[in-house]
Formats: sequence, C-alpha cells, structure tokens
Amino acid sequence: MSVMRVRRDGGFEDVRARSSFMSDGGLRSDVRSCPLWASFASVIALCLLGGCTSTSPALIDQGQALVVVKTRRLTERFGAFLGRAHHASIDFREDETRQWYRVAVDGPDSGARVYAITDQEAAARDYEGRPYRVLQMLEGDRAIAAIRRLRVEVPAVNRTYAYGPWPGPNSNTFIDDLGRSIPELRFEQHHNAFCKDYAPTVLVGSTTTGTGVELETPVLGVQVGILDGLELHVLALSFGVNLWPPRLELPFVERVGFD
Repeated sequence: MSVMRVRRDGGFEDVRARSSFMSDGGLRSDVRSCPLWASFASVIALCLLGGCTSTSPALIDQGQALVVVKTRRLTERFGAFLGRAHHASIDFREDETRQWYRVAVDGPDSGARVYAITDQEAAARDYEGRPYRVLQMLEGDRAIAAIRRLRVEVPAVNRTYAYGPWPGPNSNTFIDDLGRSIPELRFEQHHNAFCKDYAPTVLVGSTTTGTGVELETPVLGVQVGILDGLELHVLALSFGVNLWPPRLELPFVERVGFD
C-alpha cells in the first residue's frame, strides 16, 4: 500500500506504508525515489512537450496543522473560453480537530466563507476532471499562524464583499487579497485566474509572492518581480513573460515554457 504525500514544492511522493519509529518518537517512512538523472530527463521531456505543471494536492497522513493554497480550471459547463479560467481556494486543517475547512468564494451569492469539507475533498486530485495545482503549502507553526489570521480576515472581508464576475472582484480577487494581508501566505496565482489583481481604484503595493511590486487600476495594471516576472493586466486578463523559470503567459492558453 502507498500513501501520497505533498512536498513543499507542490509535487508528491509515494510513501511506503512500512514505517518505523525514530528515537525521538517521530514516525519515519521509507520514501521511494528515482535516480537523479531519470528525474531530470523526465522534467526536460515534459517541458519540451508543452510546459511543466504542478501536481495535485494529496492528504498528508500526519495530524499536524496544514494550509494548502490551490487552483483549478473551471468545469466544462462554463464553455470553451471560460472553461480555461482558473478558480483559487485555500484548504486548511487544524491539528487539534483534524477537520478540513475550505476558504473560498464559490459564486455570486456564496460570499467569502469558511466551511467544512471532507478528507476526500481535501485530498482530491481533481474536480469534475479538472486537476488541482498546489500553489503553496504550509505546515506546523506557520500553518497555525496563517489559520488564525484566516479566521479573522475572512469574516471581515465578507462584510464588505460585493461579487463581480468581470472585471471583479471575484473568487480569485478574494484569494489574492488574503495573500497580501497574511504574511505567511506567499504564492503566485495562475495567469488565467482572471480578476485576481482587480483594484476598485488604484492599488500600489507588493505582489502575493512577496518578491515583486505592482500598480493596478480598474482597467490596466502591471507587476514586476523576481518570481512574478513582468505581467501586464488589461481588463482582468494577464499577459506575462518570466525569465526564471522561462515562460510566456497569454490569456485562455496554458503557460508556454517552464511552469
């Protein structure tokens, strides 16, 4: 039997069920790994075939606090074009209860909310055939700190939140705002997370990665950063180029290059 464990980089490891206890009482698992040259060759092959992708989140088998920021494409019922747009959310688990919760705006009438989800929903690799991507994962003390802030920030945002599907604010705007207001959260949303950088007037500040700066208006915006690259926003659509990892970002299409 195997257990899938999320790595810090968003990938996953196949952890053997056989485990042993270390001298300090912790649990040690034997992790299957492939040769370095094979991993490198696989990465190169995937990138040549159209870009690398982050893997889906999977449930970690320890009882520690966890926060997982993730995104997925909208389902086919939204049509050919909007079906390429991304929807972001945050899942978290407090170590005391082991209950999973989701932070999200799920539609025009849902508001910004925190609600309970099952272990299966938290560990799902996809939603109606749309794979999840892990944007960030926190564990331990950093997760606990982020969860405390989430429980304060979400109700406060919900009191003033007015959903606007286009150009915003929508579900992606909400997650981006949390990324700016909670120090432990540092992630980059997919460029097809439309309206993620929505600003009702003029916004000047740091990006959600913590490595860049941005200037946003209701119509146009720009952000520049080490991890963000150069990204131009026009009516909630993103056009970008990144030198490291090298990639090109255009609306309604997947990233070209490394992901």
